Amino acid sequence: MVFSVKEQKELVDHPEHYNKGIEVIDFIESWDMDFNTGNVIKYVSRHKLKNKPLEDLKKAKWYIERLIKNIKKEKQ
Repeated sequence: MVFSVKEQKELVDHPEHYNKGIEVIDFIESWDMDFNTGNVIKYVSRHKLKNKPLEDLKKAKWYIERLIKNIKKEKQ
């Protein structure tokens, strides 16, 4: 399949299959989320759109566990 330059740009900048009313990146930025929290939202939000949904949920879990570890460190 050959894509035009415009179609290639849209696949990178604003992929239609990731836009369900609001793009995840816009939601993350509007809530001023840090990197780890944003990745949790990203992976959970998109997991059904991927070929390997379980892999994305495992990635989200990894970021959640990192957030928990960081919060525990801060409380010490």
